Amino acid sequence: MHGRICELSTGIRRAGRWRQANWGTRWNTLKAQASAAAYDGGDTILFYTQDAGVPVLMQHASRLCPDAALLYAWASRDVGMDCGAARYRDGEILARTCPRPASRQAYELSFDILREPPEAFGLRYDPDAGTYVYEAEQKQKKENGEYGNHFGQDHIGV
Repeated sequence: MHGRICELSTGIRRAGRWRQANWGTRWNTLKAQASAAAYDGGDTILFYTQDAGVPVLMQHASRLCPDAALLYAWASRDVGMDCGAARYRDGEILARTCPRPASRQAYELSFDILREPPEAFGLRYDPDAGTYVYEAEQKQKKENGEYGNHFGQDHIGV
C-alpha cells in the first residue's frame, strides 16, 4: 500500500510539472464537466483554471490553427484585479489589453468574462470615484463621514 501511495504522489507531481512546462499552470482545468456541458458547438469555449491563466496553452493552440485568430480573455475571481485579453494568430500575439487593476475598464472586462453582474461581487459603480466600489465599504465610509474625495481608495485590494 505504501508503495502505491508514493507512486501516485510522484505521478501527480510529475503531471503538475508537465502542466507547468506545457500550459503555464500547475493545475488542470476546474469544473471540466460543467464547461463541456455548457459548450454549444459555437466559437467560444469557457473553462476555469486554478490561480493562473494559460497564455502558453493559448499560444500553442493558435499554432495548431495558424490561419485562425484566437481570442483569449481571462479574469480572476479577484474581480477587477487580474484580467485581460490577447488575440493570437499562428503563435504570435497580435494585440493585447491588460487594464489597470481596479479601474472601471478592469472591472467591466471581468464582469463580462465571468458573466456576472457587479452586484454578484457586492460592487456598484461610483461616479465620484470613477470605478466600482464595495457597497458595504461605501456605506461604512458615509456613516463615518469619510466619504468624499477619496479617489482610488475605495476599490478592491487597495
